[in-house]
Amino acid sequence: MMLEEIGKVIKVEGTQATVAMDRHSACAHCGICIAGCNEKMEIIAENTIGSKVNDRVKVAVAGPFILKSAFIVYIIPLFGLVLGYLAGRYFGGEKLGVIFGLGVVALVLYGLHYYDRKIKKEHALIVHITEIL
Repeated sequence: MMLEEIGKVIKVEGTQATVAMDRHSACAHCGICIAGCNEKMEIIAENTIGSKVNDRVKVAVAGPFILKSAFIVYIIPLFGLVLGYLAGRYFGGEKLGVIFGLGVVALVLYGLHYYDRKIKKEHALIVHITEIL
C-alpha cells in the first residue's frame, strides 16, 4: 500500500527535493509536512530520479508509515479515552469516568503533539519522488 500525490518541485539540494502540493484531509498532522498546517504543504522527498525545479512529480509514502500514522492518530487516543473512563468509573462512578476519559485523551493528544514535533525535527526521508510527469 502506497499513498501517492502530485506536486511541484520548488527546490533541489543534492538528492533531496522540496515539493509543494495541496493538503488533503488524509494528510492532516502526519508529521511529514515542513511548512505547517496550511492549505498548501511542502515536503522534503528523496530525489533519486533527478527531478529539477518546476517539474511536476509524483511522490509516494510507503504503506507502513501510513499505517503507523493512522494507528497513532486514531487508535491511541481511543485507548486513552476508554482506559481513562474505566479508571474514573472504578474510582468514582459515571461522571468521574467521563472526566477521567476526557482528561486522558487531552494528555494523549498533548503527547502526540510533541511526538509530531520530534518527527518533524528528525525528518527521516520516508517520501520518495517516483515519477516526473
